[in-house]
Amino acid sequence: MTTLLLACTATCLLAQAPTASFATWKDNRKAAYSIIHDDFGDVTTAGIGDYGDTIAHNRGIKLVFGAITSTCEASDWAIARRMIGHGHEVINHSHNHRCAVAQDWCTNVYGAADYGVELDTSTAQIQRGTGQRPRFFINPYDLSTPGIIAHLKTLGYLGDRAGTQEALNTKNFTDFFHLNYHVFNETGTLAQLNQAVTDAIAAQGYAIRELHGIEDVSWGRVSLANYRAHLNFVQQQMLAHKIWSGTLSEVVTYKMQRDAFNPTLNVNPISNVIRVDFTQTKKLDESVLKTPVTINVKLNGWKYKGPITVVQNGVVIRDFTISNDTIAINAYPHKGTILINAAFAACPSCIPFSCAPNGKLNAQLWTNLTLRNSNLRDLTTDPRYPNLPTRTDTLVLPNFSRGDLGNKYGERVRGYIMPPVTGLYVFTVTGSDDVELYLSNNSQTGGKVKIAGFTGTTTPNQYTKYTGQNSKPILLQAGVQYYVEALHIGLLGASNAFRVHWTLPGSPFRTTVDNDFFSSDDCNPLTILRANSEKREDVFVFQGFKYDGKSVLNWVSTGGEANDYFSIEKLDKTGVFKTLDVANAAAQQGEVRRFEYVDAKPEIGDNYYRVRLIKQNGLEKLSEITKLNFEDPHDLYLYPNPARQYISLNLKAWEDMSATVYIYNAFGMVLQQMDLQNISDKPYLINFEEHWGQGQYFIRVATLGRKDVVKPFILLGE
Repeated sequence: MTTLLLACTATCLLAQAPTASFATWKDNRKAAYSIIHDDFGDVTTAGIGDYGDTIAHNRGIKLVFGAITSTCEASDWAIARRMIGHGHEVINHSHNHRCAVAQDWCTNVYGAADYGVELDTSTAQIQRGTGQRPRFFINPYDLSTPGIIAHLKTLGYLGDRAGTQEALNTKNFTDFFHLNYHVFNETGTLAQLNQAVTDAIAAQGYAIRELHGIEDVSWGRVSLANYRAHLNFVQQQMLAHKIWSGTLSEVVTYKMQRDAFNPTLNVNPISNVIRVDFTQTKKLDESVLKTPVTINVKLNGWKYKGPITVVQNGVVIRDFTISNDTIAINAYPHKGTILINAAFAACPSCIPFSCAPNGKLNAQLWTNLTLRNSNLRDLTTDPRYPNLPTRTDTLVLPNFSRGDLGNKYGERVRGYIMPPVTGLYVFTVTGSDDVELYLSNNSQTGGKVKIAGFTGTTTPNQYTKYTGQNSKPILLQAGVQYYVEALHIGLLGASNAFRVHWTLPGSPFRTTVDNDFFSSDDCNPLTILRANSEKREDVFVFQGFKYDGKSVLNWVSTGGEANDYFSIEKLDKTGVFKTLDVANAAAQQGEVRRFEYVDAKPEIGDNYYRVRLIKQNGLEKLSEITKLNFEDPHDLYLYPNPARQYISLNLKAWEDMSATVYIYNAFGMVLQQMDLQNISDKPYLINFEEHWGQGQYFIRVATLGRKDVVKPFILLGE
C-alpha cells in the first residue's frame, strides 16, 4: 500500500484499496421481475391497453406485450405505440398463433416451411406498426422447437420464453432462449401472483409472469382488482429496493453485459482519481443494449472530501448514488473507462493529498519588548526582529492557536495550510492584544498579504467585535500548500492568546484550523509530481471574457490523447466547484485545438470558472481561475455610500428613458424630487441640504413600465 503515496498519522492503518464489481441486478435490487401480456391485438385482450398500460405506468412499472400480428389493426398499433412511449416493450407472439408441436387440443401446427409467415412476417409487421423491431419471442401455447429458436437467432432475436413453466430463472441464468416463467389463469389468486415476486427476492433470481388480458374475455384473464393489487405489491417491493421491474430486453441485456465484461479498478497515486476499466471477454452487439449496468465501487474504508464527479470517455455521468461505503454508478461498460474524481483518502485520519500536513507550526518568540505603541509596531520595529528571536520553537498543536506567554512579548507563528476542498474560505482571528494574519497565494513567502487583523481583546469565539477580524472570501485550491503567518503581541494581563479560525466552503460554521490541515514544512510534492509526470504539450492557456451578458470561456490545448477530457467547472453558492460540462481533449500529435464554452446564464455578481484537464491515466492539470463579474442591468448604483455633502447616481439602466428620483428620510418623508427626461449614461449628482442631518436615507427611482428600485444610503455628519 505504500506505493499509493497517501499519508497517515502513526496510529492510522491504511484501508484496503477500493474494489469494483457489477451489481447482480440494476440499482442493487435483490431480484428482477418482468410481466408479459400475451395475445395483444386479439379481440379478447382489450384490457391490456385499456387497463394494463396506465395502471403500470402510473406505478413506474414496465410491461412486455406480445402481439399476434394477423389480428392487429391500425387502432392496435396506435395503442402499441402509446405503450412503447410509456416504456413498455412489444415482442412477437407469431402471426397466426399456431402450435409448434401437435397436441390433442391443437392440430393447427406450423413447421419450417411456415417460418417465413409466423416468424419473418410477424417481425416485419411489428416493426412497421410500431417503429420498434421485436427482440423476443413468445411461443403460442408455450410450445417451442429447436428449429424455431435457431431461426429466431438468424433474425437477431435476443431470447425466447421457452423454458420451464412455474420456475424462476436463477441470478446466473445464461440461456436467454429458454427463459423460465410463471403462468396465470382464471383460477389463480392474488397470493399466487405475489408469490412469484417473493420467491424471486428470496432466491435473488429473475421471475417472469405470463398474463393475458385484464377484466376482459381473454383466456387466463386477471380481474382488475387483483391486477391493481398485484402491481401495488410490486411497487411496494420496488420502493423497498427489493425488486427491479424491467422489460425482457432490459433484464437480459443487463445480464449479457455482466457476462461480457470484467471491471478492474486502479487508484492514481498522484491525483487520487479512481479509474474503472472494463475487460471484454465476449463479443456483444452493442446496438441492442437496453439498460446500463450498475457498477459498485466499494471504497473499503477510504474517505473523500468535496464533490464527486464521474466521467466516462469525456461524458459526465450523473446517474450514481453514494451510500454505505459504496459508489453505485449506472453506465454502459462498452463506452470505456470511468474516472471518479474526488479527494480520496485511505483512512479516516489520512488527508487526500500526496503531501500530508504534519500538524506542526514554526514559532519565534521575542520577549521584553519596549512598549511605545502598544501594538504590533512594537514587535516589527524592535531591532531584534525578525532575525534574533529570544526562542524558536516547533509547535505540535491541535489547532492554529497559542496560549498566553506572559507580558510584553511578540511572536510570529508560521507554516503552510493545505485546504481540504477547493472553494471560498473566510479566515477569522481572535485573541489579545494585537493579531494579524497573512496568507500567500502559493507556498512562497513573497506572495503573502495581510488578510485579517485587529487591535483589542476578544474571547476565543467572539468573531465580529472588531472590523478586520474576518477576511474577505478567499479562493483556495484543494491539495495546494499556502504559506500562512500570524503575528501576535501580548501586552499586560493574564489572557494574552490568539486563535485562527476558518469557514469551509459550503459550511456556515467557523472552526479553528486544526492540525489535519497545517504543516511546518514546505513539502508540496503534489505539484512537483504532477509537473514531472505531465508532457509539456499538455499545458493549456485559459481565459474568460464577457459578451452580450454571457460568460465566454476560451482555452487552447495541444497533444490530448484518446479519453483525455476537459471538465469545465464553476464555483457554486456553497463555495464548491461543480462541473458544468465536459469536452473531449483528444488531438492529433502537434495539433493545436481551440475550445470554447458559453455560460449563457451567469450569476449577478462574481462568477468563478476554471478548466480541469483529466488524462486517461488519471493525471490532472488545473487552469488558472478566471473571475467574471456581472452587474444587474436594472440596478441603481450610488457613490459614495456613506456620503457627506453629495451622492452620485448611476442611472445607466434607465438610459434614454424618463424617470422620477425621490429622496426619503427614515420616516418616509420626501425631501427632494427630480424629474429626469432622456436620462444619459453619465452620473447625476445630488447635493444634500445642511438641515437633513446624519442618518439613513433612501433613494427611489420610479418610471412607467418598470418596477421601482429603492436603495438605502448613509449620510455622515461633517
